[in-house]
Amino acid sequence: MFDLDGTLYPQTLGVTLMELLARRGICAPEPVVRLEALLADLPAHEPRTPEQDTHIYRLFCESLVGVSASTVRRTAVEAWAAVRGDLFPYVRPLIGELQERGYGVALISGSPHEIVREVAFDLKVDTYQGAILEVRGSAYTGRSILLPGVPGGKMRVLRKFMRTCCMQVSLAVGDSTRDLELLTHVGRAIAFEPDGPLLAAALRDSWPVVDRYTCLHTLLTLLPPLRSDRQDV
Repeated sequence: MFDLDGTLYPQTLGVTLMELLARRGICAPEPVVRLEALLADLPAHEPRTPEQDTHIYRLFCESLVGVSASTVRRTAVEAWAAVRGDLFPYVRPLIGELQERGYGVALISGSPHEIVREVAFDLKVDTYQGAILEVRGSAYTGRSILLPGVPGGKMRVLRKFMRTCCMQVSLAVGDSTRDLELLTHVGRAIAFEPDGPLLAAALRDSWPVVDRYTCLHTLLTLLPPLRSDRQDV
């Protein structure tokens, strides 16, 4: 299992999507302006607090009230097409090789499910989950259903994934404190360019620490080709 924002892609895909929606005049611009200001004011290299993450989602939801869900899906296709070349270089070779070796791959992201879907389609990954924002009729209501980026959110996703994979033989890769609830419940955890609290946890629990240059070699060393049953990573 791979966290997406910050682990496979250097930025936050949800922000990429919202900025494009605002530029096109599709969503309310004022919440997006406040979102950009909030992110600009966050201290560099410090993890966001749960309150900040909740506020970010609130701005996402506020900006989309009344917006057509089909329009957002089409814009997500365009947004991903514009930035797909910004994936870390290790990502495509790693995921392709893991699939060739017989492993199932899953993506988890706090970004909206609409753009996470586009990443998954591009990488030929069948199992994925992003944030679900409520739609009534054909438009967003301003409410949320599932937020993987807030405390407890990734555990909800993990429980869903557990229906089709065995946690004892699973592996997860994440980059931030928000990934700890996921990393502490899988068979093997990998810290990718971790923030301070995640690095401390990795050193305490002897998890491998990798970066964009070493991730490919490390994971392919840890995950040899399968002989029989497919496993999920």
